[in-house]
Amino acid sequence: MRSRTHKPGTFAARELRNSFWAVVSSLAWGLSIALSSAGLANVQEPKLLLVILVLLINLGIGIAAMMVHIHWLKNVDEMIRKIWLESMAMTFGVLWIVLGSLLVLARADLIDIDHEEIGLLFVLAAAGFATGGFRTLKY
Repeated sequence: MRSRTHKPGTFAARELRNSFWAVVSSLAWGLSIALSSAGLANVQEPKLLLVILVLLINLGIGIAAMMVHIHWLKNVDEMIRKIWLESMAMTFGVLWIVLGSLLVLARADLIDIDHEEIGLLFVLAAAGFATGGFRTLKY
């Protein structure tokens, strides 16, 4: 277990700070997708300007989260990078498989799925990334 006292500017302090921002960006991205999906579903008449604004906000938060993760992965140790890349690839693959399966089942009228439920998948993926990030912060 790592020591809890880190001198500012050391590798351990930078890694801890970068891990914290990776967790925050994952949660913010997942939350923005869920909130925008739920918010647009509750608007009586979707206005084009509102939809464009929500898309731009989501796009901005998503790009910022990707940049934070890229910065974080460039600055972690090789073993942690390998573990995280594998877990990110598995999460991404599972997310696409589940999303694709749900869309096919909904198109075949076997299930009824709302936009909020699809947005929840992204929240769960973000929560998975954040949980791993919290574990990184712990050690």
